[in-house]
Amino acid sequence: MKAAVLLSGCGFLDGSEIQESVLALLHLQKEGFEVQCFAPFMEQHHVVDHRMGEEVSEFRNVLVESARISRGKIEPLSELDHTEFDCLVMPGGFGVAKNLTKWAFLGASGGIHPAVRDVVRAFVANRRPVLALCMASTTVAKAIQSLELKPTLTVGDPAGNSPYPVSEIVAALESTGAIHLPRAADEPCVDEANRIVTVPCYMMETDIVAVERGILAGVQATLVLSDAAMVSRITAVEEDSETTLDSTASLVDAETAPEPPA
Repeated sequence: MKAAVLLSGCGFLDGSEIQESVLALLHLQKEGFEVQCFAPFMEQHHVVDHRMGEEVSEFRNVLVESARISRGKIEPLSELDHTEFDCLVMPGGFGVAKNLTKWAFLGASGGIHPAVRDVVRAFVANRRPVLALCMASTTVAKAIQSLELKPTLTVGDPAGNSPYPVSEIVAALESTGAIHLPRAADEPCVDEANRIVTVPCYMMETDIVAVERGILAGVQATLVLSDAAMVSRITAVEEDSETTLDSTASLVDAETAPEPPA
């Protein structure tokens, strides 16, 4: 089993949430996945000093920064071929809403990086599972907005404690045609019909223990969906093979049938 992990930088204020990313990589490998990280080769929207929470005058590249998390083992997003992977995993962090999309500034009406859109659509259309953590749920919703799939997603619980305006994010998410279900930080939302798993993680006021628990549950749910997807692909290949054999046998029978007497 192979998992493609899509990163958006390094650091939750301007890139991928580091703890979510590392925990996802850890549990994917522990559950038997071979992992390859990807990120778009592009300039970050901006750079934030994570100690002070303030923007600084620097320029950084999303792919180069993401390589910090993957220990250098990473490829440009343009190299991602969905047919080579069993699932797509997207950690959260504001990089998904500032670099991969413009959700942080324009909500659901903001744009999305074309390559990100195409990759997410390819996995969903070919029924290969997608696991989106934290704010990455909004990227999934934006990517498949025009497909009218009505995915069931979560960004947390509007009634719970959160450092973010979850109610506003939910309203924007639903404007894309998605159905939102409230979930705790460590509680996955599993859309079996579209094979999409979402986990709130740090969208809620929580700690790394709960985030780890939620990511483990999300990865395990993705594994179940990946197994189902693989069975479906094998069945489809077998059915195609049987159809080809039947067609070939019919052709052979027709060619070898004795000619009627004159």
